[in-house]
Amino acid sequence: MQWLPRQVGIVLIIFAFVWALLALPKWGPLRKRWESKAKSERFFSIQIGNDIAFGTPGKHGFAKAAGGESLMLRLAVELRAIPHRRVESVELEVIGRRIPSNWEPTEVGTFRGQYIYFGIPNWVNPGQHKVRLVAFAGGKEWHSDELSITFPQQ
Repeated sequence: MQWLPRQVGIVLIIFAFVWALLALPKWGPLRKRWESKAKSERFFSIQIGNDIAFGTPGKHGFAKAAGGESLMLRLAVELRAIPHRRVESVELEVIGRRIPSNWEPTEVGTFRGQYIYFGIPNWVNPGQHKVRLVAFAGGKEWHSDELSITFPQQ
């Protein structure tokens, strides 16, 4: 029975060595798996809903224009963040340029749905344009999927 403790000890030492080799170095497969799993738990999503409307600033429930625009765009937007994050701003990207919104810096958690308003400047021509939302949160920009919106004549 004297050989059993010695073999168990050797097996435990080998197991500890192999585990350390797989888990401790940055290139170790166990460490890579743990780090990727931790990253996947960090989540931020911006989705544009189906409620898309244009209107006159300050009329029929539309926000007032901040820069004298004659046309406002209202988007139903859903934001989700895990863990909670403070969203500093939300902008509309159209024709390679960005349009600010009426967004006030707000803490966003697992779900926040609301209307966001954009004053459409005169440089946005009528017709169909691909747009996406850009949110600034946690020191990083987050983008929605692209969506085609038909802009009316101003």
